[in-house]
Amino acid sequence: MRAARSMFNSLFSTAAASITALPPSAVSQVYGMAESIANFVGRPLPERLAPGVLQGTLSLLSDALRRTPYGFPLEWAYPLAISLSSSSYCPFACSNCYSNSGVARERGQEHDRMQVFAKVAATKTPIVIISGGEPLVADGLKECLKLLLDSGKFILISTNALVDSYLEVARENLGSLYFILPVWGDRKRHNARRGTNSFERVEKNLALLNTVGQKPYIFVVLPDHDLTIFEDVERLTQSHTVDTITIGRRIDAGRVEAAPLNFDPGHLRKIRCWQKRLQKHVRLVVCDLPGMKDKKALLFQRLLGVPLHNGCAAGNWMMHIDDSGQGYPCFSLEGDQSQAIASGLPVTEQWKAVREIRSKFPAGVLCGGKVHANRGEVVDD
Repeated sequence: MRAARSMFNSLFSTAAASITALPPSAVSQVYGMAESIANFVGRPLPERLAPGVLQGTLSLLSDALRRTPYGFPLEWAYPLAISLSSSSYCPFACSNCYSNSGVARERGQEHDRMQVFAKVAATKTPIVIISGGEPLVADGLKECLKLLLDSGKFILISTNALVDSYLEVARENLGSLYFILPVWGDRKRHNARRGTNSFERVEKNLALLNTVGQKPYIFVVLPDHDLTIFEDVERLTQSHTVDTITIGRRIDAGRVEAAPLNFDPGHLRKIRCWQKRLQKHVRLVVCDLPGMKDKKALLFQRLLGVPLHNGCAAGNWMMHIDDSGQGYPCFSLEGDQSQAIASGLPVTEQWKAVREIRSKFPAGVLCGGKVHANRGEVVDD
């Protein structure tokens, strides 16, 4: 296995260096090959991806593979992805909200927001996930997005608001910017959690984004064991064009939560059936639940000598930065000053501090949000 890892490192590094050196027009010609390899190892790429994003991701991954000893978690020089709060203000009052936001919070200053976005734009991190508060009501967000787009980032915006004022931005940046539309239950349950007419906004957003050539992502969050959520999700995919569906579960953090949510083998079988059924309508269905990891991806990890059960993304390959510039291992920790990393530090130093915090998590913990839920005492799943 070590010999296979060494051979892969050499081949991958050579290929990554070659692709990184190509002009953008040539990168698009090799994208099909990269997409095929990614599909083979169980880590599919988006249908469309800006050349600079692919080059940056390959370069960062190649560096992580070179610097990581066999049998250890990948050592990323920068996080592969950063979740970024655009504001702590939100006009909604979702009962399921994980973030340190709300209607009573300050909107924040546009100048400060630009500084935080510029800081992230200057990193080698290729993927940025914009959250909030509600990102689409943040003053100056379009200018902030331009900073990220001009630096070659791949942007995902998670929103509960109407996207009508961002359609031109969506049209101009196909392959670099996508919208995530969370669904938290069937129509009735979703509206109870996310606000009146929230599900109807999801429908309208899908229709609006489709008119400008966007294929949005749907994030299906299972808040309980009621799987009727998939019936309404299937109807959404039958009426609109959706690129990817990601299936996850609520974490044990937020304003209103119940006992930890786990699924027995019977539930997992039903979820697998729905995964196959939904796959008929969209390009990709990803199931991010314990016990449902992609077998090809696990085999590839074993080949590379990367631990198979190293827990969630927080501090492994992802970090969070709030609207003041403070760093955290996970978005659900925002506001917990015991877990915050000073805003004045460069992202590289914040990332080192995040990795240090992560190293104190019990081995294999599946959710960094449990730090917040258990008031600093992380418990294993």
